[in-house]
Amino acid sequence: MTMYNSSEIIGSLVREMLNEGRYDGAITRLSRHVVNSIKMYIELRTPGEPFVRRQVLDNQTSPIVFAFSNVAKVETNFSTILNSESYSSGGGFGIQDSVIVLNIEIGENFSMTDMNKLVSNVKSTIAHEVHHSIQLEADPALRYKDKSFKRPKDDPNKYHDFSSIPKIRAYFSDILEVEAFTIGLKKKAKHLRVPFESVVDEHLLRVYNSYSHIYKKKHLINLRFYLKVELKTEMMRYHEKRYGGGKRFVQGADNE
Repeated sequence: MTMYNSSEIIGSLVREMLNEGRYDGAITRLSRHVVNSIKMYIELRTPGEPFVRRQVLDNQTSPIVFAFSNVAKVETNFSTILNSESYSSGGGFGIQDSVIVLNIEIGENFSMTDMNKLVSNVKSTIAHEVHHSIQLEADPALRYKDKSFKRPKDDPNKYHDFSSIPKIRAYFSDILEVEAFTIGLKKKAKHLRVPFESVVDEHLLRVYNSYSHIYKKKHLINLRFYLKVELKTEMMRYHEKRYGGGKRFVQGADNE
């Protein structure tokens, strides 16, 4: 059994938070830039057309990206969901090329009254992916870590295979993802001024709804238990360790 020195753990966490704090201003500026781009995208698109737009910022020409010492580019892909009011945002960080990719889908009938929730999702995604870059900066050996998963036969373009509890646990319970999801959802809770735990519950329900269709009925109870008990506990514990409390309401406005 590996023994850890408590002072080393605390010191590591403090260094990590200082490193993250170094990027708070850059995350805010990048979030504002993406939000402004979303508004422009909505104005430019034509009703009834699947308008797609791609925006690339690199660390050579953009001061926003240059502020992140371990990010080469930020690629944002906008697309329209026809005959829909829905919206979604997601992203990824390429460990090999240090590129953050943001994917934003906006329904053709999207209402500006939903903009605040979309913005909270975008901020959460950016904070999540930037934290992955910070993890890589702290441990360059991660660049050589094999994080690949077997691709599903029905869709070889999918990077992760979540067709079993062990496989879904291998991804979501990876400490790198527990940290990044917790930090991203904390950003969302702060923006919406709601309890962190409620944002976690909403997130885990969305994960369940996204993958429950690929599980046999007899396995759904195991999926629910893993997400709502095991994974939630892991995230709440990390939140408590990092921020000093798992059930606090976030006070004050988000000035970002």
